[in-house]
Amino acid sequence: MHKFPAAGLVLLAACGASCGGSSSMMSDMMGGDSAVMPPSVWTMPASGTTNDLLAIAPGSTGGGLAVGLADTILSSTNGTTWTLSHSGAFGSGADWAGVWQSGTSAIIVGDISGKGGVVAGSSDGGKTWSDLHAGTNLPALVAVWGNGMVRIVVGAGGTILVSSDGGKTFAKAASATGADLDTVWGAGTTVYAGGSGGALVSSSNSGGKWQVVASMTNNSVDAIWGVTPVELYMVVTGGVSRAVNGTMWMPTAALGGGRYQGAWGGKSNQLFVVGSDGTWRTGDGGDTWINELGADSPSGVTFRGLAVTGSGDGSVIAVGRGGAIARRPSTL
Repeated sequence: MHKFPAAGLVLLAACGASCGGSSSMMSDMMGGDSAVMPPSVWTMPASGTTNDLLAIAPGSTGGGLAVGLADTILSSTNGTTWTLSHSGAFGSGADWAGVWQSGTSAIIVGDISGKGGVVAGSSDGGKTWSDLHAGTNLPALVAVWGNGMVRIVVGAGGTILVSSDGGKTFAKAASATGADLDTVWGAGTTVYAGGSGGALVSSSNSGGKWQVVASMTNNSVDAIWGVTPVELYMVVTGGVSRAVNGTMWMPTAALGGGRYQGAWGGKSNQLFVVGSDGTWRTGDGGDTWINELGADSPSGVTFRGLAVTGSGDGSVIAVGRGGAIARRPSTL
């Protein structure tokens, strides 16, 4: 499965009320309905690590938690100053691929070579971590989502772990697919998980029961984000699809042809997407896309995923290969 990309980046956007607007179009640089924006709006805060960063979860004040290889954990309250730490829950061998945070509660998921999937939790905003004992002989775990007391973890071989008590205990769910699952997203009691070969499953009862959803693609489903449980975006290899009823997926305008592995938005028509050829955004539901920070930018960074908060200092933050962090204002 595409668990740890050779070059990947994860994006966090902390969008305030001004998250919208327009930018000058340079369509001759990208062609079609896409355009590219000079990367001068981006800055590169120091991360304090050279380990690859694979995922980031938004914080309530504009920063967040970022995780990666070799038990790497970064925390920030403002997106500009980052503190490096380690979970210590499994020694230095844990490679963290997914993170979820709400208030002071956080969960990170990943695997240890030769030992399998692992889950760690924190109740103090990531200052200390403990093994959540989610199971034995688990395959690689890649993504995690939470709501209230529910925590849902997905991974290789169609693995879905569900907790209804805030992560104290986990149980395996029948996922309705054997495909590797790389992403999970939900709203309320409705949850979607996607993965290799166009695999897409959903649950309407917080992960208790899952059913197959027609994704209308054979490409990997690498990220899902929704405005509501039925108004959704799905990031697949090569582009983005949108559904307005939760079942009928339609491709948006073409991007740059890279592999896109993350999506998160603000309002109904606003979406950020990250992938192998940089960060992209749309303000019209995918009718047009702007490439803001391409793979050929001076930063030399490519991207993997994305998340958005509705509070904080109004910034977009990307993390990725070699401990790279890129940050921009959220004004579009």
